[in-house]
Amino acid sequence: ISRSKEIEYVELYSLFVNDKSIFVGTATGLYQSNDNGDTWTLSSLVQNVRSLVVSGGILFAGTDSGIYLSTDNGGTWNRINPDMNVAYLWDIEIHGNDIYAATEFGIFKSVDNGATWNITGMTNKDVRSITIKNNTLFAGTWGEGVYISQNGGTSWTQSNQGLQATAVTAMLTTLNGDLYAGTFNGGLYKSVDNGASWTKTPLSYQFIWSLGQSANGKIYAGTYGGGVYRSLDNGANWYAINNNLTAT
Repeated sequence: ISRSKEIEYVELYSLFVNDKSIFVGTATGLYQSNDNGDTWTLSSLVQNVRSLVVSGGILFAGTDSGIYLSTDNGGTWNRINPDMNVAYLWDIEIHGNDIYAATEFGIFKSVDNGATWNITGMTNKDVRSITIKNNTLFAGTWGEGVYISQNGGTSWTQSNQGLQATAVTAMLTTLNGDLYAGTFNGGLYKSVDNGASWTKTPLSYQFIWSLGQSANGKIYAGTYGGGVYRSLDNGANWYAINNNLTAT
């Protein structure tokens, strides 16, 4: 494992924040910061990391070669989806015992900790992001906006009122129940009515690639080309936090 104050690569694909660390997936590996982004450590997963999620202390990473699992905080990794015939694992979300994986062919679901996978009702769509609020699933697609499922992914309904950009690359459910949809070349949108309608936020950078929130309520947006932004007031204002971050 190498240590550096700077992330040396140029594409930030995924972002995950918990009460101790910030994880950033880049085009060539997974970085971790334990000091709010002042310094970064490159993990042993040195490949394109497009999605990240943590459940019960287990870290899941979606890459261009599959889904990997780590039980030792990123020290070692094992692939858990060898039979899923897809090229892009855009996003992973976990709800109870269910794991959802967003791919270029739709959303796959596992109910046995990743041992087997089945396609859901969301098929033949390039799904870039997933978020879950209570028992409702929200899927951000490339070119078709947001879809909602209230039955575990069996059926889906499109919900794009107020959403002026339909290439949705990131989604987030915040601690207070608000929903965010990050778009590519359309900025960041927010919903306060469970996805029924969307309002554009004042975040000036238009290419949003990833979203996360810390335990104390701070919201982070990873961008394509503009670094990382942070909001301290539920999305009302945004500030760039790119000191020592050379990858943007």
